[in-house]
Amino acid sequence: IWGGGSQSLRAITVAGPIMADASDGALLSAGSYGYEIAAQLDELTTDDAAGVVLLVNTPGGSIAGSRAISDAVLRYQERTGQKVLVHVSSISASGGVYATAPADEIIVAVGSEPLIPPIDGIDKPIVMGVILIIPFLRERFGSKSAS
Repeated sequence: IWGGGSQSLRAITVAGPIMADASDGALLSAGSYGYEIAAQLDELTTDDAAGVVLLVNTPGGSIAGSRAISDAVLRYQERTGQKVLVHVSSISASGGVYATAPADEIIVAVGSEPLIPPIDGIDKPIVMGVILIIPFLRERFGSKSAS
C-alpha cells in the first residue's frame, strides 16, 4: 500500500508470464496468477484504498489469466467508482495489454516497451515519460467505436 489513510493506493504486482492459476505454469518458476490477482481486486473495498495501481512487467500469458485480471479491473471500477492506474516498468505485451486495457491511465517508464496490438477503442491516456501518446494511438487505431 502506498500512502496512508483515505489517500492510500493498493499496489498489485503483475510480473512474469500471466497464468490462470498454478495448473497453467507447472514448468514455470515464476509468474502471476490471473485468478489470484482477480480475487485480490474483488476483495478490495473503498475502505481499503483510494484506488489501485498495477505494477506491470510481463511478456503476456494465457488468455484465461489475462481476462481474469481485465474483468476484475472492470468489476473493481464499477463497484467502487475508484481509479485503476497501470505502471509498466519494462514490458507489457500480449496478455499484459489485455489485462490492463480497462485501466483509467497507463504510465510507461522511459525506455520500456508497451507492445500495443491494433485495438480500436483505446481511449485512456498512456504516458511515456512525459510524452502523452493518446493522440498517436487515436490516429493509428481510430477513435472508440460505439459498439
